[in-house]
Amino acid sequence: MTLRQFFTTQHWWGKLLGGFFGFLLGNAVGAVFGILIGNQFDRGLAEHFSRAHWHYHQEKRTHIQKIFFTTTFAVMGHIAKTDGRISEKEIAVAKKMMNEMRLSPQQKEIAKRHFTAGKKTTFNLVQTLNDLLKACHDNPDLIRLFVDIQYQAAAIEPI
Repeated sequence: MTLRQFFTTQHWWGKLLGGFFGFLLGNAVGAVFGILIGNQFDRGLAEHFSRAHWHYHQEKRTHIQKIFFTTTFAVMGHIAKTDGRISEKEIAVAKKMMNEMRLSPQQKEIAKRHFTAGKKTTFNLVQTLNDLLKACHDNPDLIRLFVDIQYQAAAIEPI
């Protein structure tokens, strides 16, 4: 468990420490105020770790974005090809995702190339997913978004 996961799931440390130090300073009344201050501390810390600052991820951000971007469209192409052919609905979903992600024309071309690469029989799905998981291990929201996108791609009814 990482420090980020710990502080976003455990909301009692601030209250415990606040109550303890408050009791040391002012008995029962101090403990109550300490618990209230600890509660605010827990909230602030959870908010900080759930919405980490841009500077915190500045170094990894472009790398993670690239892996997320390439994996999303490659796996989407792989899923689309599983039934043997790619339908117009599947292409429409891919284009819809490109628009929702607000991709530039150059990025759309790159996304199309990754979609096409995912359709090939030489595409290594397991390695690609492992690379994404390794890159996004500390950001479960990105993994959740990836799964949602792939679910939308897989939920297309065949013609």
